Amino acid sequence: MWCFGELGACVLSVTAKPDGFTAYDHTADHEQSFYDFDGLAWWLDKHEPERRGLTPTQEQLLDLLASPSALEKLLGRDSSE
Repeated sequence: MWCFGELGACVLSVTAKPDGFTAYDHTADHEQSFYDFDGLAWWLDKHEPERRGLTPTQEQLLDLLASPSALEKLLGRDSSE
């Protein structure tokens, strides 16, 4: 299996099967089957640019970690202590 995504996210995945390939777009919840590599390459060329960048969950995590009290939140401490 192959995955595409920023910072470890898997937003597009490709699985090799005996009769070809299955591509899955996790963001759109859409699966597409291909019987040859040319079809798969066309699909990836079309969808990779649309899925570049961080996922909404990754953006939320970065916002949390960028806050002044992120360490306290992660450790379960109150920043006023």
